[in-house]
Amino acid sequence: MPDSEASAPHDDAYETDYEIGQDNVEVLGLDVHNPVFFLAASLILAFAGLTLIFPEVAGNYLVTAKTYTLQSFDWLFAITPVIVFVFCIGLMVSPLGRIRLGGAQATPDFKMHSWIAMLFAAGVGIGFMFWGAAEPLAYYSDW
Repeated sequence: MPDSEASAPHDDAYETDYEIGQDNVEVLGLDVHNPVFFLAASLILAFAGLTLIFPEVAGNYLVTAKTYTLQSFDWLFAITPVIVFVFCIGLMVSPLGRIRLGGAQATPDFKMHSWIAMLFAAGVGIGFMFWGAAEPLAYYSDW
């Protein structure tokens, strides 16, 4: 348990009257952030509805969009991971890399081998989630 001194606000913290979730509304027993949820849900439902109503038009549009994206931005897909990797290495070796998350007195909750195992498991889970949907679609569409 953290002691009261460690959990007290720091001198550089700022005061605010905002409380987390103060703008949320309850819908069907769920606590949702009003503008974000309803805008996103409306767009998703409109897209899904139009796709179901006009499947041929939607199919042609989606194939055209996929072809255009892959032909026009293939260089971006190839270079983005390299840029992100170089950025992360740059942060690591810069003075910002010496910032200790959680403060000067923070200690890790897990040992290094536990972190490595969690990252590996998360990577495997991401692969299952992505390829669980993408592979059947790839076979179906002759991707």
